[in-house]
Amino acid sequence: MFDLSTIPRKPGQLILVTDTMQAPAEFILQRIITSHLRNPEARVVIASCLDGISHWKSTSSKFSSGISLASRISAGSVVFIDELDRLFQSPSDSPIDVLALSSLFCKLSEAMERDSDRSSGGEGLLVLDGLSSFEWMGMPMIHLKRFIRALFALCTKRSFSLLIRHHRTDNGQTDEFLRLYLQLAAFHLEVLPLSTGRSGAISGEVNVLRGPALIESESRQQEVLQRTSAIQYRLLDSGLLFFERGTSAGIL
Repeated sequence: MFDLSTIPRKPGQLILVTDTMQAPAEFILQRIITSHLRNPEARVVIASCLDGISHWKSTSSKFSSGISLASRISAGSVVFIDELDRLFQSPSDSPIDVLALSSLFCKLSEAMERDSDRSSGGEGLLVLDGLSSFEWMGMPMIHLKRFIRALFALCTKRSFSLLIRHHRTDNGQTDEFLRLYLQLAAFHLEVLPLSTGRSGAISGEVNVLRGPALIESESRQQEVLQRTSAIQYRLLDSGLLFFERGTSAGIL
């Protein structure tokens, strides 16, 4: 059985999740967050540039398997930073100011430091969703690259691993953002629609790939990730199911 909890999360290490409009990856983010929160000392900071907190709470109730994101936010073990409103405060005909990126970095640093002070030693998880929105709003790529590299250093210092979701374009081309992420990622979870088109029994596929940042000795130990074929999944009203390719009939 495909188990996202087997993917290691180490300080300063990036797990990259890519998806498309036809195969959104909210369920992957929620499952990884849930796995992390099973540790009672876990710390999670979420920064979303795409969806507000209501959407995150809604998807959590569907995919989080027994852990309520809303209750964890209320309890303080999860910090949610909503950047969606800030992005759209900037006039549509003018580039977003670089200070907005600096402001986000300060918010993340403060949230991670506050969690470090509150925790008794559990490792943290920083979730960053939709940073490419800054580029769409006119932020120069050079500033975004500096931001990402500074964020890696901050995660290492604060003992946080990093989970980033990046939306791929429908034409399948590798944009500049994705090239940077692929260079830095330890693991890449690629969520894709079926190449054969829509199916009532199968919603899509997930490829789990090792990135160049993963130490070779580590990759040898993670046998569960050494797959040559994609894992397929089906989204249900009550959650989701994973299964090996060609075995969907057995779970229906």
